Amino acid sequence: MSFPELIRAWQQDEREFYNGDRDDLLLFSEGASIEQIETLEKLLDFQFPKSFRDFYQLADGFSNWHLSQHFLTIWPLSRIAETHDEMVVDPVGAGGFIPFCDYSIHCHFIGFIRGREGIFKSYDSAEPICASFEEALEMIRAGADELY
Repeated sequence: MSFPELIRAWQQDEREFYNGDRDDLLLFSEGASIEQIETLEKLLDFQFPKSFRDFYQLADGFSNWHLSQHFLTIWPLSRIAETHDEMVVDPVGAGGFIPFCDYSIHCHFIGFIRGREGIFKSYDSAEPICASFEEALEMIRAGADELY
């Protein structure tokens, strides 16, 4: 599924979950520029995969701190930068964990680990959940059990 199709399907899932009562639910922010993504990469000393860059150029995370029906939030680039600087518990140390999503307002995080392939969830330690950013988005949309 392409990213535009994923976004539309995700929004439709939310409308159906709420019986069409809330059209404002799960709004995506306007896409980020490649320059904004590159600035974050320089700040973090980390290169995001192409799929992350492609998705974020369409949608810079959820807008207005929206939670999905599964209580997950895809962060805007600004929050990725802020949270990386504020991480109290970094499961891999030295700023190696780079989250882009959280569950139920910081209960745990989903993100990348510098120097490792795949996507990880973090409580006090990091556990692999899938191989790619695309797969992570599908899991987040579905509220997959592996995320919790």
